[in-house]
Amino acid sequence: MPRKKTKKTKAKSPVRRRARLDRAAQQQREVAIISDLKAGALSYRKIAQKHGVSLPTVNAKARKAGITRPRGRRPGSTTRTATRTVPTRAVTVAHSGAFQEAFREMVLHYYPTISLAKFDRLAKLVDQAIR
Repeated sequence: MPRKKTKKTKAKSPVRRRARLDRAAQQQREVAIISDLKAGALSYRKIAQKHGVSLPTVNAKARKAGITRPRGRRPGSTTRTATRTVPTRAVTVAHSGAFQEAFREMVLHYYPTISLAKFDRLAKLVDQAIR
């Protein structure tokens, strides 16, 4: 009777774990994380990478210290909108004429935060409807 084939397995190597920090080192790392959080120059993800900890650890330290940051866009980030920038040459050339100017002013009056991309799409649709 033929023998069953069995898989030969290698013995597993022991799992390497990082050396556990003593209490003083843990406290020192926590103070460093909190000081970086209070400085506000780095994102939570970059703070986690800098100190070699996970993102949830940084979130926990921030919560423990009572530090909160608003959700959404960071201060200083910009978006291009029709109210902040003058329409580009392509927009003015494509939409020249008295009607297009009146349309542009009306849209910007009632929808001042419209982005240039949305404004371009809307202007093209109006242009197609006119012709």
